[in-house]
Amino acid sequence: MALMVELSPAIERELTKAWGHAEIAKRVEEALILAAYHEGVISRGKVGELLEMSFFERENYLAERSVPYNYGPEEYEKDMHTLDRLMGPAE
Repeated sequence: MALMVELSPAIERELTKAWGHAEIAKRVEEALILAAYHEGVISRGKVGELLEMSFFERENYLAERSVPYNYGPEEYEKDMHTLDRLMGPAE
């Protein structure tokens, strides 16, 4: 799917000087992927898949950008139930 993003002339001029059109497109795509991850639309694994990165490349990429794990109380509870099911309840 082709998507057109209209930038103001001033933004386009500055970003094109700094990065060029191809890099702008790449950065917009990355920003959308990170926004989707941040909002819980896609998983951390899907981030790597969409950016065509290995596990370690993805983790380094996200760490360099200070992107935290999406791991809240619901995920913790789910993991605890899974551990209890697999290993038995903690004593």
